[in-house]
Parts: sequence; structure tokens; C-alpha cells
Amino acid sequence: MLKGIDISNWQSGLKLRPLALDFVIAKASEGVSFRDPTFVDFMAQADNAKMLTGAYHFATGNPVNEATYFYTIVKSRVEKSIFALDLEDTQIVNWGAYADAFVKEFKRLSGVYPLIYTSAGFLNRYADRECVETCALWLAGYPKRAAWWNDGIIPYKTYPWAKAAIWQFTGTGQLANYSGNLDLDWCYLTREEWSALAKGSKAPATTKSVDVLAREVIAGKWGAGDERKKRLTAAGYNYAAVQKRVNQMLSKANAKTLYDIAREVIAGKWGAGSDRKHRLQLAGYNYDAVQKIVNEIMKSY
Repeated sequence: MLKGIDISNWQSGLKLRPLALDFVIAKASEGVSFRDPTFVDFMAQADNAKMLTGAYHFATGNPVNEATYFYTIVKSRVEKSIFALDLEDTQIVNWGAYADAFVKEFKRLSGVYPLIYTSAGFLNRYADRECVETCALWLAGYPKRAAWWNDGIIPYKTYPWAKAAIWQFTGTGQLANYSGNLDLDWCYLTREEWSALAKGSKAPATTKSVDVLAREVIAGKWGAGDERKKRLTAAGYNYAAVQKRVNQMLSKANAKTLYDIAREVIAGKWGAGSDRKHRLQLAGYNYDAVQKIVNEIMKSY
């Protein structure tokens, strides 16, 4: 495992070389107008110290505009550093949709998938989102106050991700030659995997949970019948366990009639537009059939 810290202008004046770290992730930007004044210096220090590097953006508003702004600041670091989207502002209503939009635009501009930084208590906001399949997870969770690196065993479930790539486990780290508190991180990637992410790879291959696989099966990503069994088995998964979960999910879904689901759609429980279509299809429903009933009901009002 690799040891590192994440820093910003709050740690202005910090000297990296004496810390003997494996990696440093520095804040580059926030919103569409804040450029962290310490970013360039921290990157230069880290390069000189032969450390792995990363840069993150703190989200506040429009995902496409912010992805563009972040890119203008970090584009010289493409293929040198990994990048991350820091989502923790509760004013952003739908973190999953925000992340998908940000990732799509940043990937278009840079050719690189950023990591998603989020707290352990908010992981459910990303269920069924595309970013889970393309972006590695940078997990934040502080099980106890810590001043030094712990054993690295994550006590949290990481669903809908199969595992975390990086874990920020404390905000009270204490290191020599610096008097303030620091965020300390474990990284579970190899140096080669870190480099691959920096050059545009998707999240490193992981063992997906049965729930994630079941949703993918329902969405048609693993084929049907013998083909599905063959593909799941070849990928190292337990076909019987996955199929059992698929049957459970569909049984639960089919317990409601299409009219029940249509009324839930009207009540706003399934989102809108492409998000609604995606969620209904993942749950095993015929989107067109449900939408037709919704339209019929709404005509009667």
C-alpha cells in the first residue's frame, strides 16, 4: 500500500520533501473561479521529490462548466497526475447525476477518468450511476481520531463500488516538520495502476459485488441464457449467486403493477428524462410501457 496526503492552500508553506511520502494530491480548483494559489508550487515540490501526484476539484455548481474550468488548470498535468472530483457540497442535490456529467465532460476534454471523492455515508447516492464503472473511488471516512497511518483495513462497505482505490482515514495527521493537522491517505493501487489512471485508464479491474452484477444482468450487459452463464463464469463470478439475486430483484420489481410504477413516476420517485429511463430499465421495467401509462393518466387530469 502507498502512503500519502491531500493538501490545499490551508497547508500553505508545507515542505513536501522531508515527509518522505509515496504520493500527494493537491487542490487545484473550486467552482468556476477559484484557482488554488498553492497548486503549482505543491506539484513542483512533489515532482522534485519523485512523488506520485494528483489534483482535485471541489464541486459547487454546474458540472460541465466546472469540469471545463478544472481542465484549464490541470491540463499540463495530464498523463503525469491522477485527477479527482471532490463532491461534498450538500447544496448539490443529485451527486450521482452531477458526477456522471462532470466525468463525461472532463473525459472528453482530457482523455482521463477522474476519481470520485466522497464520504462513506453518501456512497448510496452513486448507485446505478455510470461513474461507478469508469471511475475509481477515493473514500473519506474517519472511524477514529488518528495522527499516523493505521492498519489500512477499511471498516466501511464501499457499495456501489467493489472497493476503494484511496482511503482518506483521518484529518488529524501529524507529521514531522509540520505543526498543523493533515489529511492522511492509504492508496491500494500499485504505482503501475496509478500511472495507468493518469494516462486514461478506467478504474482498475475489481471484483464486483453480486448486487452490481445483478443490476448489470437486468440491464442486459451480460447477455442471456447460456451466453450469460458462460460470460459470468469466465469472468470469475458465481453464476448461480448472481442469477439468484437477479430473480430476487425482478420478483420484487414485478410485485408492483405498471400502473403502480406509473403513479410513482408521477409522484417524482423515479426522476425525470434519461435518468428516469435508466432507473426504470435497471429495475427491470419496460420504460415505454410505463411512460405510456403515465401519459394516459396525466391526460385525465
